[in-house]
Formats: sequence, structure tokens, C-alpha cells
Amino acid sequence: MFSIPSHSEETSQIKAGKISEEVKKIYRLRKIEIKGLKYVSPQLIYPVINIGKGSVVVRDNIVNILRDLYKLGYFRDIEAYTRYTENGIDLIFVFKELPVVQKIEFEGNEEISDEDLLQVLGVQTKERMESGMALPFSTIGPELSEKLASIKKGLGRVFSVDEINKMIKAIKDKYEKEGFYNTKVSYYFKGNTLVFKIEEGKRAYVKEIKIVGNKQLDEGEIKDVMETKERSIWKLRFHPRLSKRTAP
Repeated sequence: MFSIPSHSEETSQIKAGKISEEVKKIYRLRKIEIKGLKYVSPQLIYPVINIGKGSVVVRDNIVNILRDLYKLGYFRDIEAYTRYTENGIDLIFVFKELPVVQKIEFEGNEEISDEDLLQVLGVQTKERMESGMALPFSTIGPELSEKLASIKKGLGRVFSVDEINKMIKAIKDKYEKEGFYNTKVSYYFKGNTLVFKIEEGKRAYVKEIKIVGNKQLDEGEIKDVMETKERSIWKLRFHPRLSKRTAP
């Protein structure tokens, strides 16, 4: 049995169970079996398992296939088993999918509302794909990445790890626009709910603006045309926000 227990490509490590001494012999592939899929179409899987009937099966084949399957980002665990027969070797792949996400929630967000965060995620929350529906793949080839990108952006489906990481980046970008530069975001699954756990940190404020090198223009003239403003008690500007994305 071969397995990679983590969906993180950077931390994935290959684990191999005891393999029969018969593996030293030449065995050719008799058939491939796919088990455990509920929501991801098998048509997405078979092109990644790039060995055909009659091919010689070696350990490196299986290790590379497992890595490529994890790169799809839809599985929390994949195991591969070998079954030796008189007519060759069978490969059995058993998948444990990530949950189908029916709802997205946030924890720890006090400064930005759930509605605003959902908006930056770009996920359709009103129109859901029917739960249990296989992902719509018919043929997979070089255009695999394009097909993956074309999946309907709604709930009621499996979200890939890559997609979730992009959501985390979108949340951090939103906080940065609001002046939070040390925001931490993680996630976990609560049943069919994807929960983003947010540590907002502290908002950065502008206390003072210093301008150097100005010989032709007065400092006040320069500050007047700047969108970023410094603290001013007289103008009731006690905590002006600092934004790296402020337009010039």
C-alpha cells in the first residue's frame, strides 16, 4: 500500500507499507480500480493515472501518480493498493475527498462584516450546485487546468486547497486595504461548513508624515495634495488610516 497522508505538497511525505517480494518480478498492469469518490468525477482521475493496461508497474509509477493526484487539491487522503493475480497486477486507488462546502463562516472578524468578506471571496452563496453532483468533466487533456478553472463558483461542491488558499489571500488583502497589516487567517471544516478563523491584529495609523528633499515646494503644499493624511487634533483627525494601496 502506498499513501501520502497530507494534502500539502510541501509537507507531503511518501509512506509505503510492506511490499511482497514478488514486486521484484515484472508485473504488468491488468486493471485500475477507483474507490471512494462521491463528488469528484472519475473522469478527472483517470488521465492523471498515466499508465495503461499492459504497462510494467513499478513503485516510482505509483509514487508519482499519488503526487499528481494530490496536486488536484480535492482530496484529504489517497491510498494506493496492489493486488497480484495470475494475469498481472491490479491497482486500487482509494480516495477520501475534502468535504462538500454548503456554507462559509468567519470567526474573529470584528472590523469587517461577514457580508463584505464573502464579497471579496467571489463565491456565489445564493445559487448552489446540487449536493452530491459530480464535477462536470468529460475529457481531460492538456486543458486540465482550464477545466478546473471553469468550475462554477458556487457552494455545494468541493473546494480545492488551492482555491481556499486564494480565498485566504483575498481576506488578507481586504484587511490590508483597511489598514491591518498583520492579519492571520487559517481555516477548518465544521461538517459541510468552511470556517475561516481570523486574527485581525491592530490597525496601523499615520501619526506623522515627514517630507525631505523638497526645495521648490513647501511641505504644507505637498501634504495638501496627498490622499494619506497625518494626525491632526485641530481637524479632528485623530487616527488617520495607513493604506499601502492609497492612490497617488
